[in-house]
Amino acid sequence: MDERQVLAAVCQLIESEFVGVLATVDQQGAPYTRLMGAVLEEADQPHRLYSLSGHDTHKIEQIRHCSKVCWLFHSPDHGKVVQLLGQAALHATSQLPESVWDKLSDSTQPYAKNTVRDDAHYAFDVIESRIEQVALLGRDFDLVTPRVIEL
Repeated sequence: MDERQVLAAVCQLIESEFVGVLATVDQQGAPYTRLMGAVLEEADQPHRLYSLSGHDTHKIEQIRHCSKVCWLFHSPDHGKVVQLLGQAALHATSQLPESVWDKLSDSTQPYAKNTVRDDAHYAFDVIESRIEQVALLGRDFDLVTPRVIEL
């Protein structure tokens, strides 16, 4: 697979699954993971990934302490696996373009209890993951070793 094909496969998997595993680092240096809904800023570019979180959560504290993040997405049968490494930044939902907010609120609704839209959405922080590296792996891609691309 060439670089363009890898990036297209990465985007397609994220857009189709939209629930991935977010790993952060806690204050003691230990990794911490959780399932999160996430969307790409642009459906064909894996450079920025967005997710929502309540203000007072462990992940927000951990990102403030260490901005390194790792995302993992996979197909239901694990035949396609994507890993994304990058740096996270925190934003208020009011700073998001409306198109990203609409995608986030729609995609996280089934997974985030009481996710709301109107003025009450200010109870959330936005986690913007600036992706620096993607790795693609899986039998569906005929890849037994990861195909890694630096962005």
